Formats: sequence, C-alpha cells, structure tokens
Amino acid sequence: MTESTASEPIASEPTAQPLAASTTLADLPLREELRSEEAYGAPQLDVDVRLNTNENPYAPSEALVADLVEEIGTQARTLNRYPERDNVELRTALAEYITSQTGVAVTHENLWAANGSNEVLQQLLQAFGGPGRTALGFQPSYSMHPILSTSTHTHFLNCPRVGENFDIDMDAALRTIAEEQPTLFSSPLPTTPLAA
Repeated sequence: MTESTASEPIASEPTAQPLAASTTLADLPLREELRSEEAYGAPQLDVDVRLNTNENPYAPSEALVADLVEEIGTQARTLNRYPERDNVELRTALAEYITSQTGVAVTHENLWAANGSNEVLQQLLQAFGGPGRTALGFQPSYSMHPILSTSTHTHFLNCPRVGENFDIDMDAALRTIAEEQPTLFSSPLPTTPLAA
C-alpha cells in the first residue's frame, strides 16, 4: 500500500442518493384508489383566531400553566410506562361531568376516549363502515369525513350544502337517506368535526 500525495486524486466511491430522492408514489405498492389523493393539510395561518384548526385564541392562564408544570413533574417519573389503556379515570370524570350538567345518568361504561376527533371518526368508520357501506356527509364541512371514509373503504356520499349560508337542503337530505340508506352520516356542527 502506498501513501497518496497531494497531487494524486483520491478515489472515492459514488455517493448514494437517499431513497426518498429517487422514490415516487408510482414506485410504491399504494392502493390504487389513493394514488390521486393529496395529503390532508389545514393551512397554518399567522392570525389571531384560527377557526380552521379549532384552536383557542386565548393562551392558558398562569394558574393552569403552574398546575401543568406540577403535574408534569409528577407524571415524568412514569414516562417509561404506557398510560392506563382504558382511560377509566378520565372516562369516569367525564361521565360525572356529563351527568351533573345534563341530569342524564352516564357511567364510564357509556363512554370511550380517543386521541381527538380523527381517531373517533376512524374507529366509527372501521366498526360500521367498510366495503359496501356508505357514509353520508354534507360538504363543505370537515374535510376529514371523506378522507377517512376512503381510507376505510367506505363510500362517502356528499349531499351538498346550498346557498350563501351553506344550508342543508332538507328535502334532498331526506330523499338521499331514503334512497341510499347510509350506514353512517355526519351532521355538520360548527363547533365540532366529530358530529357523526
């Protein structure tokens, strides 16, 4: 073996391109019905009130921040473990709150908890949707309704909203329900994307 000098070029192996740089969707075994879809994305706008992402325009109070910091200090000691999987403590507290606010007796066994509306919607579609089943929606509304329907092989049927107020055409809605007999339907509510 000889040492190279400054005047001699050092041979190097070709630099490999990262996999992502050379891979396209056409190269992947993606389901055919998803190939023309685009990724979901709510624009992140730099404005005070972000209605499109259901954000609270008000920052947490100092008291809440202090409580959170204290609780995080306690919980951090158990971060090596999964949290309680059935959320019984959370569901019990929610049931007590619902009962106190509505007068309707509810227990933790009447509720389930999930990570946000998308997970709840997906679980509903996984359980009650699927091939040969239909979810009825009223668009424009929450854009994840048709996206999650597609991902669970559930036919999404849109009964378009009408006019400048985006009203539901009740005659068209009732006719569509009678004719199509959807397994699920989502009723658009301005305060919640879940409304299923």
